[in-house]
Amino acid sequence: MRHYSWSIQSAHSSGVETPAAIGEKYIRMLDRFSQIDPVLSGWSIWQDNCTLDELEAWAEKGMPEPAPVRAVPLDEARRDMTAFVEANAQLDDWGEPQPDEGYGLLAHNKYNLTARNVSVMVKAGSKSDFNNWRVDFGEVGDPPDPSILTYPIMGGIFRAMIPIWPTPWAIVQGSTAEYEKRREERRGYIGTTNVETFRHDIAWMGYLSAELAPGFEPPADLISERTADGVLMISAEARPDPADPDQMRRGDLLKAIMDKHFPNR
Repeated sequence: MRHYSWSIQSAHSSGVETPAAIGEKYIRMLDRFSQIDPVLSGWSIWQDNCTLDELEAWAEKGMPEPAPVRAVPLDEARRDMTAFVEANAQLDDWGEPQPDEGYGLLAHNKYNLTARNVSVMVKAGSKSDFNNWRVDFGEVGDPPDPSILTYPIMGGIFRAMIPIWPTPWAIVQGSTAEYEKRREERRGYIGTTNVETFRHDIAWMGYLSAELAPGFEPPADLISERTADGVLMISAEARPDPADPDQMRRGDLLKAIMDKHFPNR
C-alpha cells in the first residue's frame, strides 16, 4: 500500500512587505487556524537569529542549551513579532542576513514530531519575487494521521491562507513516489544516486486568481465556488481515495487545470 504525503502550497508571488506587516499577518494566520480545529493550536515559531559560522561553532561545542535555533511559543513571539521577523531574514551563501531576499517563518502545532504535526512555512518580503507559503502534515517519511486530513481542517486552512497571503494559485495535493539506487558517474566521480521510478499526485483542492485565469469557467465535474478575487475548485468533499477511479478522474482533471494555468508550478 502506498502512503501519500499531503501539503498545501502556493505559487511565488510579488509584494514587498515590512517585517511589521509580515509579523501581524503571520500571527493573524495562526490565530485563525486555532479557530478551525483543536489540533491547530499550541503553535511555536522557529527562531533563527545566528549566522552559519555561529551555528557551526555551536555544533562543535556539542550543541549546548540554549540552542541558537529554537521553537518559541506563539505567546512569547507575539510580544515583539516585528523583531522576531527581522531575526529570521534570509541568509546569503556566507550565512549573513539578506533582508532584500525576504524573511522566512516556520511554525508547528503542539504535535511536533508526531503523525499529527502540522507545519506552516511562509516566505514574504522578498524584492526578488520569491514569496510563497506551504503547509505540511505529519512527519517526513511517515504517513500523517488520517484524523488531520479532513476537509474541515485542510479546507479551512486553504480558505484562511489565500486572503491573508494573496497568490496567483494554490493547491492541496497528495503525493507518493518510489525510488531506486542507480550507479552514477559524473566528472570522474562514481557513486550511487536515488532515481525516481514512480510518482503519483492527487489534486484535492485548487485556487486560481481572477488575474491568472480571466473568464475561466470551472468544469461541471468539479465543485467550484467564486471568491472575492478568484475561483476555488474541489475534486471531492472528503479526502480523495486512490482506489476510487471516479475521484482520481476528477483529481486528474483539477491537476490538468492547475498545470495549464501555471505549468512550472
